[in-house]
Amino acid sequence: MAHWLGCLGENIFTVDYDELVRSPEPVMRALLRFLGLEWDDRCLAFQRTLSLVKTASVWQVREELHTSSSGRWRNYEPFVRNIRALFQSVERQIEP
Repeated sequence: MAHWLGCLGENIFTVDYDELVRSPEPVMRALLRFLGLEWDDRCLAFQRTLSLVKTASVWQVREELHTSSSGRWRNYEPFVRNIRALFQSVERQIEP
C-alpha cells in the first residue's frame, strides 16, 4: 500500500476492515463523501438488494456485515512470518 499511496496519494481511499464491520455507517459515509456521492440508507442494507450476483461468493453478498472474519489472519501468522519479514525488508529498501 505504501507504493500505491506514494503513486496515487489522495486518489486512494483506505478502509480498515475491522472498523468497517464494527461501525459500518461512518466508514461508508466517508467513502461516499470521498467518491462525491450522497448518502443513501440502503448502503446499510446492501444484503437485501435484488440485483443479480454471478460470483462464487453469491452467498456472502447476501449476508449482513459480521465480525467473525476480523483478526482471522492471526491463525496463519506462524506460516507467513518469513514472507512478512521479507515484505518489510523490501518496503524499507524502497522508502524514500
